[in-house]
Amino acid sequence: QSYLKKGKYLVVGSFQKASNAIHLTEVHKEFTLKIMGVRLKNKNVFRVVYGPLKSGLEQGILKSIRRAGFKNSWPIWVKGGDRLLSNYYYGKSIFSQIELASLLD
Repeated sequence: QSYLKKGKYLVVGSFQKASNAIHLTEVHKEFTLKIMGVRLKNKNVFRVVYGPLKSGLEQGILKSIRRAGFKNSWPIWVKGGDRLLSNYYYGKSIFSQIELASLLD
């Protein structure tokens, strides 16, 4: 099981279906996006995040993210240990197809 590193991230999408989060990472291969699983109001939510952000570069990255169409992105702080459901790098998951399929159920 993988975990997100401690730091500041930008949420670029938040979905109830993992397939929608996966689709977003595949459409925006120019960014290294991660899918983070959270539980809100007794429901699983799949957040697509970019980060951790390097100190001093936040505004430039935010402008790039917004230029790419993520107009409603917002920052979050990860304390470390939050579960990383999938780490997409140029549209390729680090997880096997079986592990990925279990997310889609």
